[in-house]
Amino acid sequence: MFNRENLIRSIIWYVDTFEDEDVKTHHLSDGRAAVEYSFTLTIDDGNFLCGHLDRVCTYGDDFYIMDQKTTGTTITPRFFEGFNPDTQMSLYTFAGRAIFDIDVKGIIIDAAQIAVGFTRFERGFTFRTDSQLDEWYGDTLEVIAATQEATRVGVFPMNPSACGNYGGCEFRGVCSKSPEVREAFLNADFKKRDQWNPLQRR
Repeated sequence: MFNRENLIRSIIWYVDTFEDEDVKTHHLSDGRAAVEYSFTLTIDDGNFLCGHLDRVCTYGDDFYIMDQKTTGTTITPRFFEGFNPDTQMSLYTFAGRAIFDIDVKGIIIDAAQIAVGFTRFERGFTFRTDSQLDEWYGDTLEVIAATQEATRVGVFPMNPSACGNYGGCEFRGVCSKSPEVREAFLNADFKKRDQWNPLQRR
């Protein structure tokens, strides 16, 4: 149950839980704390990787990216296992290494189970080796190339295994229709907007 009361309570309890933590925020060369850091990283073939890092930090002698996650279910080891493999966490590790020129070991995940009467926190880690990041980067370039080609020809392959992810794809109702009538449902249920450009800051 997410509301104002839960938000305020969760912030207070989060600070109480990790008050004595050994995680320290990394600072940029100009002295700014590396918190809420938005990035645009140029990669091969004129493409960009864009994202947002909650916090760049050190834990012990190692560098990490810290990310916050919320859930309404009990946090178990399986919850954290779900982040490897995971595109978001691999991207954050890759970007942290490339942008800050530091050896980011992986991601610290601070997870909050938010319920009606309580908020419970657990901390987990997900790590990436050089080989894993090299593999992820190669796969990412292949996905980008395939997406660009699909955009060029105007036909995107369906990915039924992902239809239920993140609360469900909003186009599921269209894809469930027979191919010859999908265009009509698209025109009736959706309005085309200007193309999103992550390089334009609002």
